[in-house]
Amino acid sequence: MRLFIGAMMPQEVQEKIRHLQKEIERKKLFTQDSGTQPRDAHLTLKFLGEVSEERAEEIKKKLGEIKELKVHSKVERVGAFDKDHIKIVWIKTPGFEILQEAIDEKLKELGISEEKRFMGHVTIARVKEYQRGKEEEIIRELVTMKAGEEFQVKEYCLIKSVLKPSGPEYKILEKYKLG
Repeated sequence: MRLFIGAMMPQEVQEKIRHLQKEIERKKLFTQDSGTQPRDAHLTLKFLGEVSEERAEEIKKKLGEIKELKVHSKVERVGAFDKDHIKIVWIKTPGFEILQEAIDEKLKELGISEEKRFMGHVTIARVKEYQRGKEEEIIRELVTMKAGEEFQVKEYCLIKSVLKPSGPEYKILEKYKLG
């Protein structure tokens, strides 16, 4: 099964995502994009890939050892991956580094490698088409969008991802409470 560890976004962040998606649509930045469902909005803390049932149980136990962390974040800004060929639009959500490092530390005991590059972000749209040559203009427009929502992260999850033609479907296998 295909697994990742993520933090699902609280209701106030889901509302901000809806607002930003409508703003992107209103500004007609892309000729075709697929906004992610705000209810599925999550920050990936660690992608695990294909994992056996037995290995998933070991991971669940290790993640359960992480206690008493307090994580605060905010919807900082909007941006896009690959400025030369825009495919993903995201909101930056700093503050997750302490949780991500704690996860890496626990899973290192199972021989799972640490993240090399981590940037807390939530995907809000997957871009299918846009007018080529307008990348810089689109990035400038995205960066001007107001973000700002602060929130406390109350839990994170071990999540199964099933890739389908209509997009990924997520199933939470285990939830872990945070201080």
